[in-house]
Amino acid sequence: MILVCLTIFLAENDYFWTVFKIFESDVLGKFPLVVRKVLISEITQTLLQAHDPNLLSSPTHVRWVMEAIGQGFALPLEEMAITANSKELYSQWLFEPNFRPAAIRDLTGKPEEQEFWQVIFHHYSLLFQPRTPNTNAAQVPTPTTPGFPASVNQTTSNYTHIQRHIELCKGVLIVLTMAGRTLGPQFSEDTWLVLLKVVLGITDCLLREPSTITTTDNSNLDKRFSGTSMGDELCEHLLRVLFELWLRSKIQNVEMWNILKKCFNLWTHRSQAIHQWNATTLALAQRVARLLYGPKEGADMVSISVGGYNVGLDLPTEFVYYAWHRMIYLIDYPCALPPSNFALAITGIGRVIDSFQLIGQPVQQKMSSRDSQAALLTMPDGNTILRMFGTWLFEACALNQDDDEIKKGRAIAYGILCRIFCSTQRHEKFLRTYITQFYRALSEGLRVHSCLPTILMNTDSLFASELEGVRMMVPDFVVGIKLILPKLASNFDTVVPLEDLRLAAIKVASTIMCLPNHFERVSLKENWTLGIHQNGDKTLVNDPDEVVINELIRVLYSEEDLRDDKQNQPSTEPFTALKFYILELLLTSLKTEKSSYNLRYLLHLINVYVVEDVAFCPGLVGVVVKTIQEKVLTMQLPSDVTLYAFDVLKDFVGLYDFIQRDSKNCARELVLAFSRYIDTLLAGGYGGLTINYPLIERAYECMIRWILIAQWIVGDRDCHEAVIATISRGISIGLYEDDYTLLSPSTSDKKKSRKETTPNKLFLPRGNRGAASSNENVMHNHLNLHQGKREEVAIKIAAEIAMTQIINHLGNFPAWADHIGPSRVSTLFKDDLQLAMDQIRNQREFDGVSIPELVRYFLIDGRLILGFVEMPKKLELQRINSNEYLRTPTSAKELDHTSFEPDDSVRAPSVTIVIRDSTGKYSWTSHMRYNIQNPDTSQPQLLSVPSPAQQFDLNIHFDTSAPSLHADSPLDSLHDVQEVKDPVMAPNMLAFSENVYIPSVDKILKDGSESLRAYNAIRKLTQKQKNGENLIAGRQRGQSFKAIPARLNANLESPQAFRLFMSQMGLLSLENRHRVVPLRISEKFIRDLEHLDRLHERECISASVFYARTGEEPYEHIINPESVNEDFEKFLNSLGWPVAIEAHQGFKGKLTPSVCRTAPYFADRNVELIFNVPYLIQKSPGNSAEITSPIFRRISADDNVCIVWIQEIKGIPTILQKIKSAMVYIFVHPLQNATGLYWIRIIILGPQQNNINEKKSTKIKSTWGTVFKLTENPLHIGPLVDGMIVSRHALGMLVRNTTISAHHACRECIESHIRPYAARRNFIDEMHGRYKTSMDISEFYSDIFVAR
Repeated sequence: MILVCLTIFLAENDYFWTVFKIFESDVLGKFPLVVRKVLISEITQTLLQAHDPNLLSSPTHVRWVMEAIGQGFALPLEEMAITANSKELYSQWLFEPNFRPAAIRDLTGKPEEQEFWQVIFHHYSLLFQPRTPNTNAAQVPTPTTPGFPASVNQTTSNYTHIQRHIELCKGVLIVLTMAGRTLGPQFSEDTWLVLLKVVLGITDCLLREPSTITTTDNSNLDKRFSGTSMGDELCEHLLRVLFELWLRSKIQNVEMWNILKKCFNLWTHRSQAIHQWNATTLALAQRVARLLYGPKEGADMVSISVGGYNVGLDLPTEFVYYAWHRMIYLIDYPCALPPSNFALAITGIGRVIDSFQLIGQPVQQKMSSRDSQAALLTMPDGNTILRMFGTWLFEACALNQDDDEIKKGRAIAYGILCRIFCSTQRHEKFLRTYITQFYRALSEGLRVHSCLPTILMNTDSLFASELEGVRMMVPDFVVGIKLILPKLASNFDTVVPLEDLRLAAIKVASTIMCLPNHFERVSLKENWTLGIHQNGDKTLVNDPDEVVINELIRVLYSEEDLRDDKQNQPSTEPFTALKFYILELLLTSLKTEKSSYNLRYLLHLINVYVVEDVAFCPGLVGVVVKTIQEKVLTMQLPSDVTLYAFDVLKDFVGLYDFIQRDSKNCARELVLAFSRYIDTLLAGGYGGLTINYPLIERAYECMIRWILIAQWIVGDRDCHEAVIATISRGISIGLYEDDYTLLSPSTSDKKKSRKETTPNKLFLPRGNRGAASSNENVMHNHLNLHQGKREEVAIKIAAEIAMTQIINHLGNFPAWADHIGPSRVSTLFKDDLQLAMDQIRNQREFDGVSIPELVRYFLIDGRLILGFVEMPKKLELQRINSNEYLRTPTSAKELDHTSFEPDDSVRAPSVTIVIRDSTGKYSWTSHMRYNIQNPDTSQPQLLSVPSPAQQFDLNIHFDTSAPSLHADSPLDSLHDVQEVKDPVMAPNMLAFSENVYIPSVDKILKDGSESLRAYNAIRKLTQKQKNGENLIAGRQRGQSFKAIPARLNANLESPQAFRLFMSQMGLLSLENRHRVVPLRISEKFIRDLEHLDRLHERECISASVFYARTGEEPYEHIINPESVNEDFEKFLNSLGWPVAIEAHQGFKGKLTPSVCRTAPYFADRNVELIFNVPYLIQKSPGNSAEITSPIFRRISADDNVCIVWIQEIKGIPTILQKIKSAMVYIFVHPLQNATGLYWIRIIILGPQQNNINEKKSTKIKSTWGTVFKLTENPLHIGPLVDGMIVSRHALGMLVRNTTISAHHACRECIESHIRPYAARRNFIDEMHGRYKTSMDISEFYSDIFVAR
């Protein structure tokens, strides 16, 4: 009797299993192989072809036949065709009940049926016995390859036999798998045990042997596919079938699980075993997550995915828990695995841990708010995970072997630990023992090249965590970052892409920049510089610019260190010593970095660092500005990065108070550098205008901001000339060279142009009519911005904006002589509109006084609407007497016209000029005044010889009245002169000689001569005439004959001051006729002017500000809390200054005095920002949150940016579910263990994600396009970047600047958005087309003199 059995040997055990005794007597065993082959072949073929179940009508027949069929699975390799028939027959009997023998069908549901299945499983196992080809057997004919030795062809034949055997084994594994899937519910526990033991025994026998899959020598193919080679070929299939059947069986037999664990640890030298273990534990973990944490987490079944093979198992809950626990600890000790599999095992552990750490952090709208809160409340904390995996991970981090795979696994373990400790703890804090082990491992790993990249890429939120003492790790992180930034250490080797690695270092740097100032009185630990890479000292030797930067930083912080008090700690360095290293790596990295994304990130970091540290080191701004200036203006940065650099320089304008303290020439040098930079680009350098025109636009804007920040440019002639020349080149771009010289003289003619400057285009004398016409034609063509290339048009607009700003705002912002401050750029005067409306409605009286045509409007050069408002004599007198000159002020205070003397105001023509252009609205009041030269007449003056200036002084003021004289004689009246304020000096004439006299007529004429007779006759006649005149004079005595000045002959009741003003300013000259266009006044025209006045001169922004504790409270409680944190109130005050809405003259958003009395507000030359705060909404008695909610939603409907102060960071997902109006959310989270530090989170959502209202959504190009544009380029928002940590003193300014930047980023996604300057200008162009009048010369001048 032959005993055929499958024996499973278990290592480290003294026992074995005899799985099954196939037969009690081996009838066929003694027959020759040929007989056995024929018998088995005939039986299997007959049963496969006949399909007659009645051939085997009794269990004895079935047993005998199965004995023969079973022998077929033990046949040699050359007889695999017969074996295939045996395999196919058993498969048919298993899955097609109608083809089973009748004796077996009659036993359905009885123990004999289970025994039938068990026998089949045992017979199948015989196929997996390794076997070698029989060299003495006849070879199966196989194709031969010409030109190759016969040995190769023979080997190929053997290979064919072995490969056929392996394919049959794979087919049997499929049959066993399908049996478990389809017949499993019918299997008894014993049948499942037999099946599992068979598969486990097969797997153990084949996989415990060493792998030979690396053998590639064709001469040893027989060896490759013999014995151990079957394990290599079938490894993946065996493991997949074993693990699936094991879980499908739902077995909880402890002994079987222990045996599986012992066997599995004998297979761990094979990577497929680790892959299968990883996939199975992850699938079970995901199913456990669903069972523990709700229907929105994990998976609804155990889905195993490995090697492209996926299987889903629906298992009972209790078994899932049991199997997950047993499967995780199937591996004894990962650190004892072979190096290649050690990294795989650690990776699998990390995936399992990550599946639990992601609980409660769903994709937007993945779960409801209630489900998310439930998950957050029950999710595992770090201590639970560390109890399960901590020992493995910490021991993995402690491995220090010079093996690449060990290094890889060690780095992965570091990454897992970093993610665990960076996660938010929701139940209990990390145990001190875990924190200590983590810090020890981290301190070592930051100095190990293979571990550092993984640590940096997984600790971007470490310093925002609540770990006790975590910020004492800052020095170690500085050491680690210095190994990467600004340049890699010489022997640094990493598989992480360099760009990603540098970005990770930059992100970590963003979380530690503010910590040195926060812990300025804390001492650094000893030897903290151990392992620090002095890349700066090595690389700077060959770069003079970097040497300068390094030395400047040393000087900056050496001076600060001298100010520090080090008497108490003479032997240790303070935390502030880290600032040198941080600033050095930031500025030097700006020169060494090649990635555009990283450069933009660096610029944001530099911006934030300067704001953080400028209060402690005022000279910092100048150094940073100089560094960026040299990098940008020498074209060493990509174009997209240069635009960000310009934004950083614009933000530094707000720090000018610190700049002028230690870097007085910083602004001047920067502006001159901008001027040279723009000139170079306008000349076509660095690629031409097509590429560079965005840079020119931004450079103009940045240059003007630095010019207007203060009065430093006043008196700086060279800088003025350079700026004006640069702006003029932009305005005149596209003109011919000859035309350009009219606008901007060449440098060689600079001295000449100072003496012989070309007159202004509006005031050219008539003699230069030809030159004026040429210049006007050039300008006319230039002003038509609809012509020319898009690039030229954009540059012209930017240059014109710069020119208008420097002309209108230099020295005139904030508005002077009022209390408005920066809230207004334009005048508040609007009486011209009311008077104009009265005119067209024929209301010719105002307060009982007849009103002539008082308002006229003209369009100048197609750019400027000039309005004139006249005050006739009677109306003006009445208003002066009633102390009401104008009904509306030009500022926050009423215009003080009473400062003018009433007599002067009445006698002199006066007019109020209202100017509207693309930059705003301005008003002036002009009086024609003939002021005296010397008003001081208190001292009497003697007659003397006048000075040359006095001889030509004709500025004499005469009284127009005629005083009566009471002198007795006409001679007396000559001395009755009227008093003048500045009497004329009369010269005293003297003769040449006082001794010489003119002789009398009597002495000249001779007596008796005709001449004497004639003289006497004339004397008589003269006396007679004299007597007659005396008679007449006596009759007219008392009448006045003195000379009086001409009286005023002007009609002060008719408008004429505007004509005089325009004429004297040259606006009515013939040369400028075509530049002045009268505008028709109508009700529609007035409405359009009102609309123009409502168009903003600056960018106007509104943003929402919320306060939330946990995020779990409903929206109504968020907008109407019982109280808010005191720190939050301070934060509001740092965002902007409070303004009273009722009296506020600036931008208010949708706030009204009835809704809100006070709101935070900020304004500068370019932007106005109002913050909508629900807690400042007026609360009436009984006013509930249900009433406040719709009010605030209406007020904040247009807010693109939402600022949320959140006490617990875990509430962010739920907050996003409740506040659904904005696209960009800026979360400010105060760190609990570090008072005064705040973690910034910036989240960008699209309209579909936050339910933006339909009206607002229609303005956006496309939902996904908008989201893509912002999410793909999150650095378009700055200076704050997601994940930064900032200090309290810099928080308000940084959040405000980021809000403005985020609003601009959102506006760029809206098609209809037009910049304020362009909007006002376009509307003026529209008004030009609507209301211009076509008049010839006579009509034009007639209209000026004659009222319409």
